[in-house]
Amino acid sequence: MNRRMIEGRPQGVGVGTGSEDEWESLTVTWGAEKFAPVQYHSFDMGPLSVTITSEPGLSLAEAHARALAHLKQMAEAQFNEQVVAFAERVKLAASAVRGGR
Repeated sequence: MNRRMIEGRPQGVGVGTGSEDEWESLTVTWGAEKFAPVQYHSFDMGPLSVTITSEPGLSLAEAHARALAHLKQMAEAQFNEQVVAFAERVKLAASAVRGGR
């Protein structure tokens, strides 16, 4: 997949409550991104967030890895949906410019 990022932060940034050993929840956010597959036209996606609550035996690092894995799946799905919808809009616009041909 070719992603041309203009702005955004596609990495996870975690905000947790509590210490490494005693934590209640962890929120990881995938920042908003803007993609420009064609000059002068773009689409946005995100931001996306996942919150993991503490479970017995689950370390903060494991929770972060789990949340980031979920975010990657969500971002991939949203990107695939957005790029298809974007392509359809470009086709419609091009057809309108050509007079519906």
